[in-house]
Amino acid sequence: MEEKSLASEPKKSSNWLAIVTTVLTVFSALGVAYLSFQSKSEESTVKREEIALQQTKFDADQKARNEEALKTIIPKILSKDEQEVKIGMATLFVLFPTQAKDILVSVQSSLTEPQKQSTVDQYQTALQRAQELETLSDKWIITVGGDKDPNDAKGEMERARRAGYSPTLYLKDGWYRTTIGPFPTQADADRTNIAVRATLRNDAYVVNLKSWCPGSSTKGDHVECGSK
Repeated sequence: MEEKSLASEPKKSSNWLAIVTTVLTVFSALGVAYLSFQSKSEESTVKREEIALQQTKFDADQKARNEEALKTIIPKILSKDEQEVKIGMATLFVLFPTQAKDILVSVQSSLTEPQKQSTVDQYQTALQRAQELETLSDKWIITVGGDKDPNDAKGEMERARRAGYSPTLYLKDGWYRTTIGPFPTQADADRTNIAVRATLRNDAYVVNLKSWCPGSSTKGDHVECGSK
């Protein structure tokens, strides 16, 4: 039996445009808790305003990119063409692994009752995949220091705490690395790093935790990274 697309009865472009609008409204509210993470240290008014301005610009750029991507993805998901649906789903899972479940729920809730009934099996399969991705998605951290001497690393950790962060110490390749995070997406880490660079260390950088610290294990007051 031929598998039905997620929206086997779409009402031309006006229908999916309305659904796109609904999804974008929901999507804009995602990740607020992470995006508001920044230094709590007492900085000058000018510096705080500079950080806020840069983060606002980052938010606007990120939102524009997400909206453009979703405007391409959602019509494919709602297509009658099975191959288009598969492409749309695959793109959604790649670009929005941690938000895919919420996006799919929003799309499904925007369909008519006949559409929901005709696509219930396919939708459940896609939702299960999205839930798996949410669990398996990579985490991201910000690296703000590297020391050979663990005592020096403790000083870096304390400096990060005074700046209002909750740092974690990793031992990687013989170096004690002071980090901040983890974050669910690279965008969340990049946004926070705007504040970190302005208030803590101007050469702080973002890394993928899974590839940067494979086979990790907790050893006392730090996390030890295994070899790749």
